[in-house]
Amino acid sequence: MKRLIETRIPLKELNDVARREAGFIRVPKLSNLHPYLARRPTATARILTLASILPENTDIEEFKEAIGFKQVDNVPYKILYLVNPDRDRISSIVKKYANKDPKDITIVDPMAGGGAIPLESLRLGFYTIAVEYNPVAYLILKATLEYPAKYGRKLYEETRKEVEKLLKYIRKELSKYYPDPSVKNCIIARGYRCPRCDGLIPMIYTTRLGKNGPYINIVIDKDNKTFRVEIKDEEVRFDRLRCPYCSTPINKSYALKDWVRRHMELLEIALKGDVDSAKKNIEKLLETHIILVKHTQQGFEPANEEDKEHFIKAYIDLAKDINNLRDVLPNTQIPKENEVFKQIREYGIQYWYQLFNPRQLLLLLKVAKYIRNILYTKNQEFSIATILYLSLGINKLINFNNITTTWDNSTSTIRELVDHYSRTRKVDLGLEYCEIQSLQKSFSWAFEPHVTSIGRTAGGILPVLRLLCEWLKGVGDRVEIYCGDARRLSMILGNRSIDVVNVDPPYLSQHFYSDLMEFFWQFLRIMLKPAFDAGYLFNRDPDRGRVELFIEGWSPYLPVLPRESEIIARKGRDRISDLEGKTIGLIEKFPFTGDWYVLKMWEFFKEANRVLKDDGVLIVWFTHSSPDAWEAIVSSLYAADFSLSKVWTLWTEMVQRRVALLTSAFFTSLALVLRKKVLVDIVSAGSIDPSSLIHDDVIRKTVVNGVVDALKSALDAGASGSEVLVMGVAGGIAGATRIWYSEIDRVDVSRVQKSLNEFFSSSRGVEGYRFIKAASYFKKVLYPVSIYIGSTTILKEHLRKCMFSDREISEILLTDNFTRAYLIFWTATRYSDSRELAYDFIEKVCKILRISHQFLMNYGLIDRVSRGSRRAYKVLYGSECYSRVRNNVGTLVRTTAGLANHILRLIGEQEKDDVSRVVNSIKLSIPISKASTLVALYLLRTSRNDELGLVGLSIYTRDFAEEVLLELYRGGM
Repeated sequence: MKRLIETRIPLKELNDVARREAGFIRVPKLSNLHPYLARRPTATARILTLASILPENTDIEEFKEAIGFKQVDNVPYKILYLVNPDRDRISSIVKKYANKDPKDITIVDPMAGGGAIPLESLRLGFYTIAVEYNPVAYLILKATLEYPAKYGRKLYEETRKEVEKLLKYIRKELSKYYPDPSVKNCIIARGYRCPRCDGLIPMIYTTRLGKNGPYINIVIDKDNKTFRVEIKDEEVRFDRLRCPYCSTPINKSYALKDWVRRHMELLEIALKGDVDSAKKNIEKLLETHIILVKHTQQGFEPANEEDKEHFIKAYIDLAKDINNLRDVLPNTQIPKENEVFKQIREYGIQYWYQLFNPRQLLLLLKVAKYIRNILYTKNQEFSIATILYLSLGINKLINFNNITTTWDNSTSTIRELVDHYSRTRKVDLGLEYCEIQSLQKSFSWAFEPHVTSIGRTAGGILPVLRLLCEWLKGVGDRVEIYCGDARRLSMILGNRSIDVVNVDPPYLSQHFYSDLMEFFWQFLRIMLKPAFDAGYLFNRDPDRGRVELFIEGWSPYLPVLPRESEIIARKGRDRISDLEGKTIGLIEKFPFTGDWYVLKMWEFFKEANRVLKDDGVLIVWFTHSSPDAWEAIVSSLYAADFSLSKVWTLWTEMVQRRVALLTSAFFTSLALVLRKKVLVDIVSAGSIDPSSLIHDDVIRKTVVNGVVDALKSALDAGASGSEVLVMGVAGGIAGATRIWYSEIDRVDVSRVQKSLNEFFSSSRGVEGYRFIKAASYFKKVLYPVSIYIGSTTILKEHLRKCMFSDREISEILLTDNFTRAYLIFWTATRYSDSRELAYDFIEKVCKILRISHQFLMNYGLIDRVSRGSRRAYKVLYGSECYSRVRNNVGTLVRTTAGLANHILRLIGEQEKDDVSRVVNSIKLSIPISKASTLVALYLLRTSRNDELGLVGLSIYTRDFAEEVLLELYRGGM
């Protein structure tokens, strides 16, 4: 029997609550625990998980009640995430419809990341297994799932006590390095001496401090080569990267390298414990780190001598105390493999500790030492659990307190390291950086020990922990966390069979998880070392309990994170080529390329197939804007013997980035529901020619059934226009995954012998050969076939909605191939507010019809538009068509679609007073056909009001134009 997720889900309600959850709202979110990438709405995870277990005959209202929709109005901001599911109610409905106890149903997320999917699975009461390759994410998962479920409310209470002790320690030991508790942050300019005049230059990006001011005014004394700082309400002229004394241009790269050199020299003096030398270099310290402006509760003020004295004290104390702190110093090199920090290394920074100024470093070392000492005295799992949250909180501060930060004048806050990465996929140095000043408030923000109201949090850890402890009470025996490679899932899980694999995998070069998280790993591994020693985290010894570490060649004592098996492609290497003719060996030789990524995803999907029960369900979240990534995922799933059952459109942050329907973001933010092929009736294909397959009745029926089924689900779920189109076309692709070409299984002995010789040790020779054939066949043959048949089926459905009879539809579709392509493209744009389409969609339809998109341009039907580096095309209409052919009517009317546009234009140019007169005028001006009249009528009926002017019509003359076209069709020709 089908599952509910394969037939109907409350799509509109789902996307509404997901949209609210993703907004900037002051409620405890999982992301408050620790910075991590690609966080997904938990509401979506909850709905998809429960719907993947319940059968299709489940009452949808009972399902919505079990999910918590009826309670959503009773929580802040109406966020489903804050409604804890009634597990007794869930248990009852699962037993009623699925005849199982939730605790006997196993859900696995093999790439669990920040934990949204496994959290909701556990909240529903299912046995939940979370696997993650990234060690930082593994720790986040322990903090999100296992510890709250295992220890409940006492974990929150004990952690809160430890936070209070930490805050007391900070007040006593560290506040002396910060002069004024009312100061929130300070802006520090990087000092640089002009190579021409030797004047000291405070380098900053802008003088603007807030969205509408105030401004920094740097008052220059050219004679003495000095400056002072004022705060002004009006903007004062400022020349970035130019000497204010002699106007010499400053080379940014050279200046930053010089600054890094001096910064490193100062740190090395302190780290040698040479107090005398440190004192002799005070002037150099203040010239390198120019404390420029401080942000107080009252506004902005220039830094004063007291601010400088406290900075100096921290530097001297670092030199005095370093021998007691050296064991917690992150003194390992930033690895050359880390591409996110590549620019940092090119400036000259070599070690992780060099990413902090002396005061920042002193603070972090003292706090790290404090936390590690607690673990040495309280080395039990419960104590380790509490200290893990303290360690995560320190990392939240590190994110905002390092020399890669900058000042965000749009919000008057610090722009942190992760924010810089999110914008550029790299970490760089700005001209200035920022430093947190109010330690008490900053640490209080990181933890929020006194916040008890759900709606009053500003991002602290404890409000999240309190909710997690309440939500997960009583399910501590239903969760397992592993640090391992998803491609070795069967080794991790043993002989267990899984009901549902629910996964949001990485996509090509979307994120470089290991590179970014390596920064945060440095202090985590130092603070948590006692927990590693005792085997409570990353355990590999079965005598100490459950083995949780399954990454060969990596240990938590290492300063580098594992990246060899991270399934990503690197920037510049993420192009996916044609796999046909390649071998596994050749692909393996070039790791982190697009082709390597496709291979590794296939290996993962094969493992998912292996561990799933025969009637199990695989859910794959697709949240990427690249059509190559979409084709790679679907092709890999096909080659891994999965059949696509249903595709649902999801709301995620990716949806906000769509610039037009069917652009590169067309297949963005989807949930793919898949079944093993053993459960699916497979249809045999007999050709590798897409153009011949579209005329195969069995193939057509298979794809069309997928489209019709998808459209029904979309409409039942209350999908919007664009969602209907996406689901419909994706339904055609789902149908295509039920088609198999027998030649894929035929073995070429010479090729396989080579593969076996190369890969016998991994037992992937024959299997890999089959993967390449299957993935290539799907991408080059079945995918374009499904796109064409799917979009044609949607065109037919749209024609029926526009009141065309079956005979009229046949007349329209029997026109020339250029017109058929144009009508498919035009119909696709009726589901959005734009007439722009992605190149890949245009190209695949043209390939099936054996026409060139260049000819479509030459005939005035489409035109290329600029979308940065992405190729897109605009479907032209009316006067746009004439402009494209430079008013050459003879060229335009070579196609039925062009003639239809011309007919509409002729009507638009006439006086709208007499239908018969206009009909006769058109008949005399140009030969027309019934098909061209029907196409013109379809274009007219589907034109948006703002498009009518392109054919000389308006909402007031549309009906008149329709009468003319109907008269022409009925016999006025």
